[in-house]
Amino acid sequence: MKKQRMYVSIADRTILSAPDQAASLEVMVNDEELQTLYRQLGQLADADDDALFEEFALLHFKPLDEINAPYQARLDELYQSIYRCGTAGTRQVIAAMDERISRMEEA
Repeated sequence: MKKQRMYVSIADRTILSAPDQAASLEVMVNDEELQTLYRQLGQLADADDDALFEEFALLHFKPLDEINAPYQARLDELYQSIYRCGTAGTRQVIAAMDERISRMEEA
């Protein structure tokens, strides 16, 4: 499959064909990988909404770490996918943000 250059913004939850200030994580993806990134961005948004609801719901108390765990898991999965498809520059940025991601190639 042919790969195309795309730019991901996690904060904006977008994937663009041209870079902008927010979408600075450059990836080379085929159609299947692109769909995976879109799905993961959607799951991240859902987890964010769920965490917000849980945090402000007065039905029961949960520690903040427990509330945010599903969101963090989705975020980690998304970064792993971006790292795998990322250009050398993107991998360097992600590795600088979190050194344990740089060990993903070993797995």
